[in-house]
Amino acid sequence: MRTAQPPTRCGSRNATRLDCARIPSDVRAGRDVIDSPELRLLFHRLNNQLGIVLAHAELLESKVTDAPCRARASQVVASALEAMVTVRDLRDHLASPPTDPPDPQ
Repeated sequence: MRTAQPPTRCGSRNATRLDCARIPSDVRAGRDVIDSPELRLLFHRLNNQLGIVLAHAELLESKVTDAPCRARASQVVASALEAMVTVRDLRDHLASPPTDPPDPQ
């Protein structure tokens, strides 16, 4: 079994151990989903990694001189931003209380 490596300068880990961040069955059942420390950790780590991708893409976008490469870097920037919004939307969706279906009458 691989053990988690210490964080590098950018905060990533070379080997991720998801078994230490398993979501308990009562949380999976829909109770206190966003209050789960494990789930908060997963969202936090995902946002950190997306932030690193975004920072590198923005740096590349600013330094590259030819138009096709700049366009590709811009696409990565836009996709990283969209992924960050998706993570936030997912977190908000999980945090919101379940709604009752509308009454057909």
